[in-house]
Amino acid sequence: MKVYKKEIIRLIKKFRPRNGPLRDYYSWKSLFKEKFRFGSNYRIDGNLIQEIVRELEDKSYRSFFGIPISVLINYSSERDIEIEIEKPLDYLGINKNRGRLIVKGDAGDHLGCYMRSGEIVAEGNAGEVAGAYMGGGRIVIKGSAGKEIGYMMRGGEIYVGKFEPENLSNHVYGGRIWKGLPGNSPELVLELGVLENSEDEIVLLFRKKMMKTKEIKI
Repeated sequence: MKVYKKEIIRLIKKFRPRNGPLRDYYSWKSLFKEKFRFGSNYRIDGNLIQEIVRELEDKSYRSFFGIPISVLINYSSERDIEIEIEKPLDYLGINKNRGRLIVKGDAGDHLGCYMRSGEIVAEGNAGEVAGAYMGGGRIVIKGSAGKEIGYMMRGGEIYVGKFEPENLSNHVYGGRIWKGLPGNSPELVLELGVLENSEDEIVLLFRKKMMKTKEIKI
């Protein structure tokens, strides 16, 4: 089994955002697949991902490195991954479609964007636009989250331990957002979904908790 850690780090250091986060994700997925043939010649695991994160934090940290790191997480031979970060990484968990990712530390912006299934647990805080464009899965933020929580969200669930109502996005189109944490009597803040769908009509469910602060119009 070949060890590609140095080659992976060298490639990630060259990464710069180009075509939007999701397109960049798929570009990196194709590049890693072509260069390293993950799953045949080499297996990615949580220990290797942690080593790569540590080296990048020490030498050439960029917050957008969260995109190629997330490609590695999704390629991992382990369904459940735990990483510790000292500096926030943006886009962690982008396009996540299985398993559980535990982030020890504060996540950056766009946590879990375009997520399809699985679970992300941020043990600290999260930056802005958590859960953007997510279609499924669950995000648990034990601390606080920045502005635009659930922007363009269409499914799944977001739990925020220290929820601030003014940070809820006005552009949520599906899913559930909770104040509090699972198993600790969380309070439902917003729920949107399809109750019935036929050729003639679509019946939508809309439920929003009225906060004591200003009303948020959706």
